[in-house]
Amino acid sequence: MSDTKTCTRCLNNKPLDQFRRRGRNDDRPAAHCHECHRLAVQMWRDRQRLRKAKGFAHEIDKAGNDLKVILATTAAVRAFGGTLGLARAFNETYFAAMPGSPTRDRLMTALMRMTEVAGPLARPDKNLLSDEDIDREMERLAKKIERDKAQGWTGLEYVI
Repeated sequence: MSDTKTCTRCLNNKPLDQFRRRGRNDDRPAAHCHECHRLAVQMWRDRQRLRKAKGFAHEIDKAGNDLKVILATTAAVRAFGGTLGLARAFNETYFAAMPGSPTRDRLMTALMRMTEVAGPLARPDKNLLSDEDIDREMERLAKKIERDKAQGWTGLEYVI
């Protein structure tokens, strides 16, 4: 028996240690080499992520009331590992879809619904504050910094 095998995907002749085993109890080498298998799994995961993003967009799009939109958005944010992950997934799905396709429309509608339900920001717009309000805010933050330093917190990430 030879010590090499030809991968059925890339058609390269490789040593047997470059092939996965078929199963837990089967010592025969698989048909695809490690690299081809890794690429196939990566492509499969990418397709699943796009499919999941399409599903969440459809769910948000068809949600009847604001509570359902909030619940679907929360589930989507958790599923993609945060808002940045959700934004990346929506972006990838949008550009993977054909121009003018229902998927693109659904993604844009879902983003609009999420934005609509999100409402105004919790923090006031600093440009609209009066000088007295800014002074009060600065005093509040200075007290917070002193209190945090007294408790031993040395973080530098303060939002003004």
